[in-house]
Amino acid sequence: MDPMRNQPSLAQKKGLNRVQANCLRSVIRHLFIVIPTAAAVVLSGCATTGSNDPLEANNRPMLQFNDALDQVALKPAATMYDKLPRPLKTGIANVFGNLVDAWTAVNNLLQGKVGDGLSDMMRVAVNSTFGLGGVLDIASEARIPKHKEDFGQTLGKWGVPAGPYVVLPFFGPSTFRDGAAMPVDLSLDPLARVVPSADQPIAFATRSVDGRASLLIAAMRANTTFSPIRRAMRSSQLNARLVKRVATNATASPIE
Repeated sequence: MDPMRNQPSLAQKKGLNRVQANCLRSVIRHLFIVIPTAAAVVLSGCATTGSNDPLEANNRPMLQFNDALDQVALKPAATMYDKLPRPLKTGIANVFGNLVDAWTAVNNLLQGKVGDGLSDMMRVAVNSTFGLGGVLDIASEARIPKHKEDFGQTLGKWGVPAGPYVVLPFFGPSTFRDGAAMPVDLSLDPLARVVPSADQPIAFATRSVDGRASLLIAAMRANTTFSPIRRAMRSSQLNARLVKRVATNATASPIE
């Protein structure tokens, strides 16, 4: 036998080098995400103030920016999207929800909630197979409970304080802790893993429009615009996360 036949070819060596380089770039990219996040989280625990909104100078103009963006771009797109046939919209929402369940499973396991994590994994498995890739929500029909967890809630479970209320550009109301955790949520978003890079802007835009369209009915029922609804929901949203942390024996401080 020719001993040279067992040696990797030049093309194989180049392919291996590319894989190694891609792995290295991935590690470095996540380090640049995790390190600033950890630093920001530590600083959030040191921030103490008697004001309900210590970042109001930033929050007020940022809220106005988000509202203007919503009125000129997101709301019109959501209004057009809402005219699609209901089965199509339901299928799209189910696909996005199935991917969210995958990230929720990871965070539940990180929080030590093994039962919920395994339940979320079962939801993803059932919907991905019997639900045609998540288009059909078979898991809900089978009464497999659905949860919603992100890395900000995981940090809260680990005892990281929420920090002050902050309005983020494009993303809206949040807390300092959740804002610091957002780069991790975005970088490890399952949607970014299953959609090719070239198609990701369209995929993320579609998910944003789908989420915004779900709020149109609430706005119409309230006979008002989205802006007052979002401001009114600020305390309820943030305090709901606080209640959830207390329910899971996490250490947290009141947001308001």
